[in-house]
Amino acid sequence: WGFNDKIKIDKPNIVKAKRLLKEAGYENGFDISLWTLPVSRPYNPNGKKMGELMMEDLKKININVKLVTYKWATFLDKASKGEHDLIQLGWSTPNGDPDSFLGMLLTCNTIKTGINVSGWCNKNYDKLINKAKVVLNQNLREKLYKRAQKISFDDAPMLPLAYAKIFRATRKEVKGYSFNPLGIERFENVVLTK
Repeated sequence: WGFNDKIKIDKPNIVKAKRLLKEAGYENGFDISLWTLPVSRPYNPNGKKMGELMMEDLKKININVKLVTYKWATFLDKASKGEHDLIQLGWSTPNGDPDSFLGMLLTCNTIKTGINVSGWCNKNYDKLINKAKVVLNQNLREKLYKRAQKISFDDAPMLPLAYAKIFRATRKEVKGYSFNPLGIERFENVVLTK
């Protein structure tokens, strides 16, 4: 719940992209670095390959990308300090609440903590998120989060590329196991039958 499915992302349009770059004063393009994930993640199993694909797409509109990566700890440390131009990162919610994404990743306060690696700060967005955090009515919370998503979509501090699904498999002899949405594995009710 809370996902704004009314927001539609335009299909890639090279002609429009080149026109927008020209209007912004970058008719001949520019050079930029893209930090690719050095580790496999559920939302991006191969950061280097994804970076190569992104680089090829951006080359079509005269944006020249240099791929960069670091060891995981260094990558995260430098990202939290905002040392990147473009960066691949992802997020898996620990609880399924919209605030786990929208409040954690894009609010002005989370720039200071290093979680908001985009460095984007929008006071109107923050007002909606802060109100949604304390409202008890889920329908009203959902409306507030959807309005906030529209603001972040229009400003585009980040571009979601993929969504990870997590799977669990068990054998038929396993009884009593249930998938916990919080990511906590609980086994006290699990029984193996013959």
